[in-house]
Amino acid sequence: MARVEYRRGRARRWRAPALAVSLVAVAFSGALLVTGHPWLNAVLWTAPLVPFGTLSTWLGLIGLAAVPVLLFVPANQGWPRLDAALARVSRAAFRAALAWVPVSTLLAGNLSFSFAPGSGFQGGDLASKLFWFYSGALIVLPLTLLVLRWGLRLPFIRRM
Repeated sequence: MARVEYRRGRARRWRAPALAVSLVAVAFSGALLVTGHPWLNAVLWTAPLVPFGTLSTWLGLIGLAAVPVLLFVPANQGWPRLDAALARVSRAAFRAALAWVPVSTLLAGNLSFSFAPGSGFQGGDLASKLFWFYSGALIVLPLTLLVLRWGLRLPFIRRM
């Protein structure tokens, strides 16, 4: 088994502040969404119409997807291949979170992500279902990765 090495020093210094910023973004966005705060409907730009909820949700999704990326450091013991696979999936989830606004805009046809029943794809029923599936997956995937990663670190599992 090859020893996995990672850079020390400068590359590790930014992880803790980045993790703190990510967690603050997740907490802020989550609090706004759970409470249905009026700020979500505040208009950032009028042409095209961009509500503050779009920006805050996007930052929250990016922050949530960044947490596993920042926490997954290659391990020298245990299952390094599984750790590497989890790290790859977490980076893919981060990229998908970065693409949330462009993909959602293509699905909805607008930046306020409002959908209406209709026969066309863009802004229609199928696009709405895809939007909700994509948004839900961006929440569930990082949480699942964190549970898997921490579950694999339990002492009784490492002995197996």
